[in-house]
Amino acid sequence: MKISKRVIISFLSAMAFFQPARYVIGDIITRMWNWYVIGVSLIYITLYILVYTRRRITKADIGIIAMLGVFVYSFLIASLFNISTSNFKGGLIYTITTIGFVAYLCYGLEKEPKILLKGYVSAGMTMSFIHLLTILLYQNKGGMRTGISALGRAYSDNWFFLSHANAAFYIFFPVIIALFVYAYTYEKKLIKVAYAFLVFTLVCLYVQWSLAGFIGILFFAILLTLDGLQKHLSNKIIYKFMNLRLIMVISIAVELFLALFSGLSKYTEFMYLYFGKGQSIGARLRIWEKAIECIISHPIVGNGWNYESVAVLRLTSSHTHNILLEFLYCGGLIAVVTFIFSINYLQKQLNKAGNAIYKDKSMRVVLFSVVPFVLAATFDFYMYRFHTLIIYVLLWYLPKKGIKK
Repeated sequence: MKISKRVIISFLSAMAFFQPARYVIGDIITRMWNWYVIGVSLIYITLYILVYTRRRITKADIGIIAMLGVFVYSFLIASLFNISTSNFKGGLIYTITTIGFVAYLCYGLEKEPKILLKGYVSAGMTMSFIHLLTILLYQNKGGMRTGISALGRAYSDNWFFLSHANAAFYIFFPVIIALFVYAYTYEKKLIKVAYAFLVFTLVCLYVQWSLAGFIGILFFAILLTLDGLQKHLSNKIIYKFMNLRLIMVISIAVELFLALFSGLSKYTEFMYLYFGKGQSIGARLRIWEKAIECIISHPIVGNGWNYESVAVLRLTSSHTHNILLEFLYCGGLIAVVTFIFSINYLQKQLNKAGNAIYKDKSMRVVLFSVVPFVLAATFDFYMYRFHTLIIYVLLWYLPKKGIKK
C-alpha cells in the first residue's frame, strides 16, 4: 500500500508533539526532541499565519485566538509579572509548542483534513500504544524511574513511556477522539478498531489505576454507549447535556462541593474502601488549600509558570491537580475570564448552527469528550499538556466547515 508524502509529513509533524519522557530517552535525545518540536511548531505557525493573512478573519479564528490567549498569558505574560520565581524560559517553550500544535491542527483542517487526521492518529496511536504496553508491563508499580530522585519525586510514583500516572491521559485521550472522528468520517471499517483501542485503554488504566484517566475514559465509553441507544432516549435531553455552559456550571459546582463542603473527605473514604486510593485523593485537599492561598496572593495576574522546585515548595506538588485552580494559579482571573469568554463564544456559534449539527456522528463524539475531560481535569490537570485543545479546535471546524471528504 502506497503512503503519500503528505501523510508522511503530517505523521512526522505530529510525532514531534508525542515526546517520550526524559527518563526514557535520556537528556541528549530530550534536548534534540525539544528542538524538533520547536522547529515543527515554528513552521506551522508560519504556515498558518500565511493562510490567516490571505483570507478574512473568521469567528473560529477569534475563538481559537481567545483560547490560546489563556495559555500565552499564563505561560508568558504572567511569568513576566513574577519574573523572580517564574520559569520564563520554560513558559516560552510551552507557549511556542502550544501555539504550534494548534497551528498544526488548524492548518491541516483548512487545507487537507483527511491528511491531518491520518497523520495525527497514526503518530498518536503508535506512541500511545507503546505507553499502554508499559502500563501492562509495570502495572501500578511504576518502572521507568531513572532520575526521579534528581527531580525530587517519590519512588512510589508511576512512571511510564510518555509520562507518569495521570498525565498521559491528556496525551492519548485526544488521539482516541481523533481516531473516532477519522473512522466515522473517512474509514467506517476503523470504527471497530477505535472501540477496541478504547476498551484496551480502559483496561490498562484500570490495571495502573490512574484515577483521573480511568474516570475520563470510562465516562467517554458510557456516553458513546448511550449515543448508540439514542433512538430510545429523548434527543432534547442529549442536546441539553451537550451544552458547554451547562457542563462548566456543573463542573464548578462539583469542585466547590469537593473543596468547600467536605465532599472530598467522603469521596476519599469511598476510594480508600474500594480501590485503596484514599491517601492520594486526600492529598489533593492539602494541595488545593495551598493553591488557594497562593491564588489569593495574586488573584488578578496569577503566579505565572513556576519552576517545579518553586511549585513544590508552594503547593507540595508540581501542579494544582485541578483545571480551575491551575488556571487561577498560573494566570489569575485574567486567564479564567478569557477562558470563559472563549467557551461562551463557541457555545453561541453552536447554538446558531442549531440541532442539525448533532446529527453528525463525528460532532457528537467530540462533544461527548468534553464531559470526560472536565471530570478528569477536576481531579488532575496539567496545563502544559496542550493535546486536549484538539477538542476545542474540532468543535469549531466540524460544524462550520465540515470535514471534507
